[in-house]
Amino acid sequence: MAGTRSRHILALEPWFSGSHRQFLEGLRQHSRHRIHLMTLPGRYWKWRQTGSGMQLANRFLEQAPRCDLLFASDFLQLNDFLALTRHRLKQVPVVVYFHENQLGYPLQASHNLDRAYPLINIASTLSADILLFNSEYHLNTFLDDLDVFLRACPDHALDDPSEIIQQKAQVMPMGLDLPAVAERNRQSGSPLTILWNHRWEHDKNPEDFFELLFRLHDQGLDFRLAVAGQQFKQRPAIFDQAHERLSDRIIHWGYIPDREHYIQLLQQSDIVISMANHDYFGISVIEAMSAGCFPLLAKRLNYPYLIPAEHHSDHLAENCDELQQKLIALLEGKIELKPESFHEWASQYDWHDRIKDFDSLFSTVEAL
Repeated sequence: MAGTRSRHILALEPWFSGSHRQFLEGLRQHSRHRIHLMTLPGRYWKWRQTGSGMQLANRFLEQAPRCDLLFASDFLQLNDFLALTRHRLKQVPVVVYFHENQLGYPLQASHNLDRAYPLINIASTLSADILLFNSEYHLNTFLDDLDVFLRACPDHALDDPSEIIQQKAQVMPMGLDLPAVAERNRQSGSPLTILWNHRWEHDKNPEDFFELLFRLHDQGLDFRLAVAGQQFKQRPAIFDQAHERLSDRIIHWGYIPDREHYIQLLQQSDIVISMANHDYFGISVIEAMSAGCFPLLAKRLNYPYLIPAEHHSDHLAENCDELQQKLIALLEGKIELKPESFHEWASQYDWHDRIKDFDSLFSTVEAL
């Protein structure tokens, strides 16, 4: 098959919000293939993951869009969708993109794992022809968590599908629309600005982040604080506490829907910190790095993959105490900020580079 073949791609996304929406809109904008989006709003996640296959199948049967390739997110109940549409799709190849998965999502203390949701992800891996994971870390942890999940089954355990998954799986980092240069937009000589641009949810570990800033504030260290990122109706209580206790340091507080204004805030900031307990890729960190922010990160998750190995000791911390020491050194001017370097590290994730791999895959993939 010719590598330049253009296809009609049906992209199915039950959670058309946040990074999922950003990814699909960027993919459609930059791809040479014709991508038709079929989506549902990003709310009621349990209902989306269980009911989306039937909902989007009904829409597909009503609209009957041309489809040479099916591109679904991990949120889709893929087996339900295929059960209702295979008579129309026949030998159309199926690609599933894993932004995240339910096998390894960290639960709050009061919650128990509902096996139904991981099983949706597992079933999708067996039904799809190609599996794309947004990072090597994600693929590796998926396989590790799958082993733990299968060993915990109460009886009639499933056959281990790890070998099948590995044969289908590829690592395909998502693309981002990043600033062309690390243009800084801050006043010379002003205190450094610390940035939070992650989701306002417990898995991003805002407690450790703000407790760190509380300590530095009480010690009299000078800094400014910018808090952005997507938020929902329910959010960790620490955000309200931080808004009150750090009010004299805050230069911005709240989600920024406008992309241009969001990038401007990143360009005004100096240090991006993530102490997250869950992050398969690191979009917010990459965006901040691209704008020239110094990344100061927990040494876990996908973060070591984002920083060149020779710079790990400067940017990754084993624990909160080590991260605090590095942050104090930055605020006291003992560590040089190198915005052009951080921009260069992030540039590999720009759509202008990433789209080549996606388009090549879309041109050549066939149904198994």
